[in-house]
Amino acid sequence: MKKIQDYRFLVQLLCLILTAVSFSISFKFTLLLILTLTFFTGVFYCGWICPFGFIQDSFDHIGSAFGIKKRKVPKSLHRILKFSRYLIFLLLLLNLSDFIFTILKFDPRVNFLELISGNTVTIISILVVVFFSLVSVFFQRPFCNYLCVQGAKYGLLSLFRIFTIKRDDEKCIGCKKCERVCPMNIDITNSVNLRDPNCINCFQCISSCPIEKTLTFGKVGLSRPEKINFSKGIVIFSLILSLFIYYSTSKSHASGNDRQTITAEKVGGIASADIAKGIEDGTYNGSSKGYKGTVQVEVRVENEIIKSIDIVSYQDDIVWFNRAKDTVLSEIIKSQNTAVDAVAGATYSSSGIINAVSNALNNRDK
Repeated sequence: MKKIQDYRFLVQLLCLILTAVSFSISFKFTLLLILTLTFFTGVFYCGWICPFGFIQDSFDHIGSAFGIKKRKVPKSLHRILKFSRYLIFLLLLLNLSDFIFTILKFDPRVNFLELISGNTVTIISILVVVFFSLVSVFFQRPFCNYLCVQGAKYGLLSLFRIFTIKRDDEKCIGCKKCERVCPMNIDITNSVNLRDPNCINCFQCISSCPIEKTLTFGKVGLSRPEKINFSKGIVIFSLILSLFIYYSTSKSHASGNDRQTITAEKVGGIASADIAKGIEDGTYNGSSKGYKGTVQVEVRVENEIIKSIDIVSYQDDIVWFNRAKDTVLSEIIKSQNTAVDAVAGATYSSSGIINAVSNALNNRDK
């Protein structure tokens, strides 16, 4: 187990490369695999796969190499702040706060994924990525601990995992080395079966433990009453999860007639013409792969200016697609450029719309 951190580093590096490549292929199977793995074994995605998690860990190692001591948020404050990412996730899920969506336009994880996928992001977005990377020199996983919506989603999904990190209370000497190295500030020494939703399965606690087999990863050990309560919890959680999946899939919508248009008049003042320079007046068709299917658009150009963009058809979750559509199309028309930010929580929907508009202007098929 002492070498597991070396293995984890190699897996993270490999996943960073695979993530950059995966933007050109279907990711649905991979996503289903990650969700299934999370449900049964905990949040391996954050500790082993997430590219921005790897970047934070890398800057953490750089800081250690220069002898910079890691600081911890006081536990009294951490106990409150650790719920912030779940609050943000709830607001996103219920689609209640425009302010949250505005803030999450600068989500460093999303913007880093945009960078490695070859898409252009704003200077401010790049600075946010750099900021959280530099903070990681002094604090372990700052973004993951308090702001990551994806981590919150996976954490909640892992609450009833069957396989987890276990602590042998009889062998534990209470040295708390495990807690000092834990990047997520989890109270490990008071746990027997560690099913904390913030745990990212990095196994640093296991690697640092001085007493062999005090901390191990395996099947949860429960007494008979605990097994009964655990089974009830799984049934309830599975029903809630099934309803959520049903709600999400039933909101999927595809239409060739329900045209949705954003015009220059609707968004107000626009920048000087850029991407439409040299393009003759007319309406151009384009398409690209979105989250759940193909997005088709019509782009109307007049006097080398994008005057309107029509969504002709799409397949997606309505709430998230509309959020991406309203923001992305307005920004494209305002800036007269497709180099606009994706909407946090709707990255793939945003990319589908942006690429469809680019496709229309590049192909120029009327």
